[in-house]
Amino acid sequence: MSEYGSVDLAEVSVRQVISSAIKCSLAVPLHPWSAEYVVESVLSELTAPSSSNNNSSDDAGIGNAAAVNVTEAAQPVSSKRNNSRAAAAAEPAGSSQARNSSSSSSTVRLLPEFAALLEDYNAAAASGSEEPSTGKSDGAAAAGSRRRSRNHSSTSSKGVAETAATDVQVQQLQAMFSQLLYEEYQQVEEEDVAAFCSKLLAELSGLAQAALQAAADGDEQGLCALCGRDMPLTKHHLIPRDVHKEFKKRGYSSDQLQAGLMVCRPCHSAIHRAVPDNKQLAAHYSTAEALSQHEEVAKFAAWARRQRVTSKVDVSSKHFKYRR
Repeated sequence: MSEYGSVDLAEVSVRQVISSAIKCSLAVPLHPWSAEYVVESVLSELTAPSSSNNNSSDDAGIGNAAAVNVTEAAQPVSSKRNNSRAAAAAEPAGSSQARNSSSSSSTVRLLPEFAALLEDYNAAAASGSEEPSTGKSDGAAAAGSRRRSRNHSSTSSKGVAETAATDVQVQQLQAMFSQLLYEEYQQVEEEDVAAFCSKLLAELSGLAQAALQAAADGDEQGLCALCGRDMPLTKHHLIPRDVHKEFKKRGYSSDQLQAGLMVCRPCHSAIHRAVPDNKQLAAHYSTAEALSQHEEVAKFAAWARRQRVTSKVDVSSKHFKYRR
């Protein structure tokens, strides 16, 4: 299962992402309710309510929700869309604001199929934006001068390469939503649908990555694995997340990829200062012993042990020395 499908996202944030993609890509709605209907349709086809929502419901509410979910699951997508369209058309004024208010505390999770597609999108975007490294030679200065004179064109080429690398994922999303957008918006061209899907993927990718980072940087209190102080802890992935795809191809299991150390924020920052290259970090410092033996990390941890212990309040303060 993709890690993007295991993290809770605020439902209101996902709605805002979908609405933003609509406003940036599509022009004139066919009906007054079309925008709201598209948001609801896209939301229902990409996400499902997370289990944390059910935990706060009473038994009757859970039973009713289960009955509704079973009914919806038995319906084909086109039937669910027609029902949503009818509901949107009949919706009284002001009820959408009330629903948005109620969804502000609700969370959703990406469906497994879309979570896998989003993971492929991020991997493709990363590979498309990589530039091959070149060794320096006697003509390096002249070559550097020529490169500086072509800064704008090289940046544009990099953006084109990244866009081309993610075409497959954009096309997969187009297949899901083309008919919906053609039916609900006027004068929609194929490039408009592509722009909507591209914007949606980029925004949801950022939202999911931020949620993963927030989950990794938890605020639990405990003993730092490096300096040993009782501090607010964050999780340092021994195999950094942005190289998971590469190491998964090498045969690393999910448990190996998710292995990590709970360290305080100062020590966590010290690790990445000492070894800024995540591939090198994964290849040579993927154990607690290897990390603690790194000269700079060990030196910092020894110094940190002599510093005062900080609380969660200290770390959240803008005046805290180590706040990143």
